[in-house]
Amino acid sequence: MEEYNLKDEIRRLKEKVDGVEVSKDKKKFRLPTKGRLSKQNLKKGYVTVLHIKNNRHGEFIKLPIDESTTMLNGIPRIAKADDIILIDDKGKTVPMIIQPEWRVNPINPSEDYEKAVNDEMTSEGYSLLMNRMQKEVIALKKKMGTWMIFLIIGIIVVAAFFLLGGGKLFGLK
Repeated sequence: MEEYNLKDEIRRLKEKVDGVEVSKDKKKFRLPTKGRLSKQNLKKGYVTVLHIKNNRHGEFIKLPIDESTTMLNGIPRIAKADDIILIDDKGKTVPMIIQPEWRVNPINPSEDYEKAVNDEMTSEGYSLLMNRMQKEVIALKKKMGTWMIFLIIGIIVVAAFFLLGGGKLFGLK
């Protein structure tokens, strides 16, 4: 067994770290080949369906929409225009439906959004509230600053009045 002193160990570790390259660019999400749609499929009315199974596994499937329904595992499922989500895949917009196995209706983003708004569970207003609160804090600081300036000027005027002998008129000196 070889024994290293501390300097050799640090040098050896430094060489290993220098040899490793770190990739800084993030890879964009790409649909699996099962779920990708060609231009012909898009023209024929196909959508990509994210089928969520009972065991919480998901798979992407291409299915045609026929009279506002899709056929998934022999069961007709409703597919309205509100249920379709548009995602970006390799520079083109692809329609997608998220369909749980246990429901006839797919997950509807607009209904879920309305429900979240009614339950006051959305996060969209927090950034507006934070901006408003920061703006008011800045406004209070500005108002306090001008108030302090007038107070200091007033104190200086009163002090100058007393120092220059103005207090004799009022019998204060």
